[in-house]
Amino acid sequence: MFDNKQFFGSVLHKITADQYGATGQLSKGLTTDSKGNPIDPELNHVGTWGQTDLVAGFRTEALKPYGIGNTVEFKLGVNNVFNNQALTDIGGTPSALTPDKDKLTYTSQAPRNIYGAVKVDF
Repeated sequence: MFDNKQFFGSVLHKITADQYGATGQLSKGLTTDSKGNPIDPELNHVGTWGQTDLVAGFRTEALKPYGIGNTVEFKLGVNNVFNNQALTDIGGTPSALTPDKDKLTYTSQAPRNIYGAVKVDF
């Protein structure tokens, strides 16, 4: 992170460790649910994933003499710089995986997003 009052920026990286889906969690090594039904403990497993975000911008008071705010800030950013679209969550109950029951649902990381912003302080 960098900020010298005129120019600013940051590069942030987040890592999320291995986890199991929100519903129907099983500890590694268990092979049956509470009713004794066989189950694969890896079925609800979400592996480690990461995301890198980048922001750069500058602030100016150049428009202050024209009555347009005290400070104007221009910013460009990129979320998920490396476009990692890893699996981030699994919902559903693995023991309910029969033809007449609900299935597991999967959520993945949002793709790369590029944005710009202008902020005017009054």
